[in-house]
Amino acid sequence: MARQPGKKSIESRLTGVERGIKSLQASDAAIIKSMRSGFSQMESRFGKMESRLGNVESRFVNIDSRLGNMESRFVNIDSRLGNMESRFVNMESRLDQIYNHIDGFMKLHETLDIEFRVMKEQVRRLEMRVEQLEANGKS
Repeated sequence: MARQPGKKSIESRLTGVERGIKSLQASDAAIIKSMRSGFSQMESRFGKMESRLGNVESRFVNIDSRLGNMESRFVNIDSRLGNMESRFVNMESRLDQIYNHIDGFMKLHETLDIEFRVMKEQVRRLEMRVEQLEANGKS
């Protein structure tokens, strides 16, 4: 049997193609293995980030509850300030009454002071008349 020149070249070509396919499959397997390793590393990193975000979320919940407590305290303080304001208004009206009474006492004092001076002057005049009458009566 004689060899067919075209057959060998086809077989050698097919063998080369098979080797190329096997080489590609081996490199694909290495790439897939590398990708799987990378994905597992990413999954672990995402797990770590998820736990960190959980911690951050719990801290925000804690801060939110603290802000809620502060809000209730401010509402309480606002209520107390409102009560103090009403007390100050009441105190102001009482002080106005006290000032009016003090003004009345001051006017009364001025009036009594004037009357006292008038009476003092009248007594002085009466004493002068008595002295004059006594002096006239002795002479």
